[in-house]
Amino acid sequence: MPAGPPPPPKPPESTCCRWSVRYNALDLLFGRMTFEGEVAVIGPLTIGIAPSWIWGSLEDASLDTTGYALAADVGVYVEGKALRGFWVKGRIGYESFEAVITPPGRLEGRGDVSSVVLGGMVGSTNVLSRDGGFAMSGGFGIGVALADPVTITAGPYQYSFYEKAGKIKLMGSLSLGVVF
Repeated sequence: MPAGPPPPPKPPESTCCRWSVRYNALDLLFGRMTFEGEVAVIGPLTIGIAPSWIWGSLEDASLDTTGYALAADVGVYVEGKALRGFWVKGRIGYESFEAVITPPGRLEGRGDVSSVVLGGMVGSTNVLSRDGGFAMSGGFGIGVALADPVTITAGPYQYSFYEKAGKIKLMGSLSLGVVF
């Protein structure tokens, strides 16, 4: 009996993905401009960094904030391939900004606000080709600010940071970039 045709050759292993650089467009809604960098370490384990420029506050028209934030992530890609698929990340960050409250009238209050923020996120990263290239990553999570409450006063007006529910920080990412 003749042997059947040989099996088709296997495609070469994908060399993707070792690193990624992305821009987080979602943070614009929070008055921040954030870039994200992520590097595969071993297997599904990654480390990342996310520097942010805080340029404003969209919470209140009489409040303006200017400063920076820096966060570091340790991520595990659940499907076993780093920088591709579903992930879970632990995050530690630091934010520092000057808050200026200018209510109606000519009063002004200023104060420095800063805190370490600890949290976690879940999400997914999609790469459009087998060997890297354009990537879209999205996720959400929750964090806790560890600083004591800070209150800024301008005459009879007050604005508080990190007080009660203000200690809870919503974290989100909808970022576009490249993965190689």
